[in-house]
Amino acid sequence: MQIYVVQQGDSLYSIAKRFGVSLHMLMETNGLPRPNDLIVGQSILILTPEITHTVEPNETLEHISNQYNISLNQLYRNNPSLSARPQIIPGEEIVITYTDKPTKTITVNGFTYPNVSHELLRNTMPFLTYVSPFTYSFTKDGELIPLRDNSILRTAMQYNISPLMSLSSITDEGIFDSDLSNTILNNQDLEQKLINEVIETMQSKNYSGLILDFEYILPENKSAYTNFVHTIKEALRDGDYKVYVSLAPKTSSTQRGLLYEAHDYNALGNAADGVILMTYEWGYTYGPPMAVSPLPEVEKVIQYALTEIPEDKIFLGIPNYGYDWALPYRPGISRARLIGNEEALTIALTQNAAISYDETSQAPFFNYYINNQKHEVWFSDPRSIYAKFLLIEKYNLAGISYWNLMNKFTQNWQMLNTTFEIIQ
Repeated sequence: MQIYVVQQGDSLYSIAKRFGVSLHMLMETNGLPRPNDLIVGQSILILTPEITHTVEPNETLEHISNQYNISLNQLYRNNPSLSARPQIIPGEEIVITYTDKPTKTITVNGFTYPNVSHELLRNTMPFLTYVSPFTYSFTKDGELIPLRDNSILRTAMQYNISPLMSLSSITDEGIFDSDLSNTILNNQDLEQKLINEVIETMQSKNYSGLILDFEYILPENKSAYTNFVHTIKEALRDGDYKVYVSLAPKTSSTQRGLLYEAHDYNALGNAADGVILMTYEWGYTYGPPMAVSPLPEVEKVIQYALTEIPEDKIFLGIPNYGYDWALPYRPGISRARLIGNEEALTIALTQNAAISYDETSQAPFFNYYINNQKHEVWFSDPRSIYAKFLLIEKYNLAGISYWNLMNKFTQNWQMLNTTFEIIQ
């Protein structure tokens, strides 16, 4: 695997020739719809096939899978255009293996909203161990609020991917409610009612585990939240369900702030089967322009987490989005627009903006003008994602949790496929 940064005068044809790969392969690996749409500073992922197979008339993917003793999902991962397509075409070249061999096995989770594009979900599903529809919530009476997750669950079943139920202390307006969690965590009857409804839903919908995402918990409820995790874990023990907890990105046990104080890394790490570090949102909707997930800050969170939680329980949160800020930034007034990583490239191409790379945060960015107003965009590319993959290897973490699967990011999935062996 190589990452090439586009220079002035490059074309996709010249890059393909330089690295000895086909133009079709380069376009498919990088999710490029047209060969001429390149941007100075753009990262291009180079993968080299090792074994390929030319499709014969009347052949099926199942036949090829059996011939090479390779899973269907691995075929889909190696050939990203296949997973959302009903059939293969005679003469088509199928990648069986790449020259790059994964050196570490990990678990991969991805959150997604119920309105995710079906085609996008089908393209992404083969790269996952777990998929987590976001999110079930609850009322102050302890009643579970249903989620339209049936389409996601059906698709997961088609790809043999295990679904994890997500339960959050979030309102219909998408706000994490401190009073809501306070009410449930301090009333044993309501708590038990909620747990019973969660278990009933998990059983009826064949969920294989649960992710708890309670944020902005009142500091005085720190022990109550830990006890809640213990209680629900014990209640699920007979079904051999996994229980995971999403954690705010702390760097010390004494970190102040409503987001952090009730998340006791040590206690919650002991209570749950695993934890998801929410290592993103340094650059966020209402904040100043900066990287969403700057590498030095991410590494500080990992280093602290390892002092409290075993490495084989830790999942690194990776963002699958960026932001577009209109400048000048005005605290309390400015609001950045959420964008996908491939959408960022479309903006740069349309606005003829060259992409820069911040070596400290390990993230790409660019500026452009529209209607005489300057904009600043921060997003992710193969360089920034690979830097996070190296942290997973460096600290021997259990895996990755993506927030979220709503945006296309072909390069990420292709790089994931050749860097790690994915548990399924």
